[in-house]
Amino acid sequence: MTYTFTIPDLPTSCNRLYLINYGHRVVYLSPAGHMYKNKVKLHMPPMEFPPNAFFEVSLRFYGNWFFKNGKVKRADVQNLIKILIDALFERIGVDDSRIFAIAAFKEQSEVRKVEVRIEGI
Repeated sequence: MTYTFTIPDLPTSCNRLYLINYGHRVVYLSPAGHMYKNKVKLHMPPMEFPPNAFFEVSLRFYGNWFFKNGKVKRADVQNLIKILIDALFERIGVDDSRIFAIAAFKEQSEVRKVEVRIEGI
């Protein structure tokens, strides 16, 4: 089974995803992180996979990756992946350790979105 869908926004910056309570030595997801995970879950279609499926995931991040002077913005593709994968597989109800392949791409665009393809293999 293969599912393809679009999330109409980019993930929150990794620098804003987590908050730290140094007094209790606890790291937790920020409100911005919770909002993005909820947005992802709202835009996912219902999905069914066999109970022992492994997964191949393709992510295409569309956004403005350049400053006006032409220099590349510091938006690491691996930092964009983490919160998105967490949200996707939390919604599916499967441990993301069952992902055996991930492909991620950044595409220049004025429209901020993520195209997602999840395939059970």
